[in-house]
Amino acid sequence: MKELHHVNDTLFGTMVVVDVVVAELWMIGLLFMAKKSDSVDRWLKADTSAIDTLKHTVEKYVRENERIAQLSDFMVILGLTFAIIGVSHLFGDHIASWFKQFPWAKSYSLNSAFLWLVILATVFDIVFFFTRAREPEHAGGAKLGSVFIYYWSALSACRWSWTRFSSISASSWSAFSGCCSISSSSL
Repeated sequence: MKELHHVNDTLFGTMVVVDVVVAELWMIGLLFMAKKSDSVDRWLKADTSAIDTLKHTVEKYVRENERIAQLSDFMVILGLTFAIIGVSHLFGDHIASWFKQFPWAKSYSLNSAFLWLVILATVFDIVFFFTRAREPEHAGGAKLGSVFIYYWSALSACRWSWTRFSSISASSWSAFSGCCSISSSSL
């Protein structure tokens, strides 16, 4: 949102903090209500058989495929993450530059490199979901992804900048980190 709407750092940091606090309060409420779901379902006379079947199917799938994560799993997860972000940065910058020639594109934010970064990273993730690149999920990829989301939220709230440490562009650094991570996982 900051990149698309060009808000100042103070306002954006405040927005992130408020967003996280409201989300956590809502989560507390949902978790509290989840403990009482049986009594609420009885009171509403709800048929939860489909949900129960889905829960059992997912639990069975997780039990059959879950494994203890090894260092190589974490390296592959981090490598894929940085590689996807690096490639998305690279292509996102080019796509946004191409859209800058159209005056109408600005009203839809199609000339924003950040928008294309998010779109491309999402598309790559969906495509990789249907390949063997999905296997690190069985070693806790989603849990590590949750850590990244909380870390990103904290960095955004503080408006901390990674680029202080290097003069190389973010896409070059991210792609390099991804390649190193994948390479070292085979050691």
